[in-house]
Amino acid sequence: MRPDNETGRRKCGISALISISSLAISISTTRGAAADLVDITAEFRCTNRVRIGTNQYPREWRHSVHCVVGTNLWFIEGDFASNADVSRLFTGSNVVEDSVLNKGFAAGKRWTNTWVSDGVISNGVGAQNLAWLAFCSGPYLKKVRVIPLPCPNGYFPDNVNHDHRQVFHDELGLPSSVEFFLPRPLPYGSRTAYWPDGSYKVVESTNFLGWTFPVSFEVKQSAGPGGGNGTGLYDGAELVIAGHVTSIQQGKKPKTPTGAP
Repeated sequence: MRPDNETGRRKCGISALISISSLAISISTTRGAAADLVDITAEFRCTNRVRIGTNQYPREWRHSVHCVVGTNLWFIEGDFASNADVSRLFTGSNVVEDSVLNKGFAAGKRWTNTWVSDGVISNGVGAQNLAWLAFCSGPYLKKVRVIPLPCPNGYFPDNVNHDHRQVFHDELGLPSSVEFFLPRPLPYGSRTAYWPDGSYKVVESTNFLGWTFPVSFEVKQSAGPGGGNGTGLYDGAELVIAGHVTSIQQGKKPKTPTGAP
């Protein structure tokens, strides 16, 4: 494993939320096996701080994530929704979304949706966008002009205008860092400025079967001036996510959910 040079030189304030030395990662491989599919589990530790007037409202939570990734397939599942387990499978031409309610009187109810896709995630649930960005996005980054925001929500709308990205130089081509620029109107409506209101940075990475994967990474999103869909209600809102991989091993092709075409 190796730390990224740039991140090692310039730690942002959120780095305190993750201790690299405490990472426990299990790596399993088969000698001589080709890197067709890689199976990854990870945890996202999230901290949201919202300021309304002079009051601050912090909130913390975690997501558990499981991904399988190849050069023409990805699978993402996790506890992204508050009342359902959600998974998405990109088959090479379609995305199959499978949702199972896990709370309330309808717990256990399941439904499946399928749509044509080029492999770029759209309208991700919760931090699903981040799982795609960190582990699955590499082969599709050349197709997308603007990378979706890692974790859009009511405080942080996914209206990214442009981004600055750097990628690992291997066949998979996952991003090593991304800076997201969102439009923000200046006072009196004089013109629109583009603020760097989001960032993704790999802190530590590893080479597994010839591909470079993040082991730990940081995300920071800020509502900035005019936060909250331009209303200014949530100026200063900030979301910080510290992600770390707990296991990485050779993967198997995921099964298509029952009922999908």
